[in-house]
Amino acid sequence: MDRNQENSPGYDLILAVDCVYNPSLIPPLLTTIDLYTTPERSIVLVVMELRDEDVVREFLTQWGQMAGWKLWSIGDKSGTSLLDPRFAIWVAFKGISSI
Repeated sequence: MDRNQENSPGYDLILAVDCVYNPSLIPPLLTTIDLYTTPERSIVLVVMELRDEDVVREFLTQWGQMAGWKLWSIGDKSGTSLLDPRFAIWVAFKGISSI
């Protein structure tokens, strides 16, 4: 996929709900999120059911290693989720990365 950002208005919000459950799908999901994100503009909100701790850890590790991304878990300081305890929420923002 190739996206010409100069001709695209970009997206303010990218929402991914219950998309992380199979480790083989993590790289294509992250590539797609990265492709459609406008640095310093787009907010990415990911909501997922906590099915497999290893898959969640791998998703967050791979995403956190991508250039320019900052990730935050959403919930209170005690670790309580805003949703049912089986679910988690992350918000992410991509800044301008130096190459």
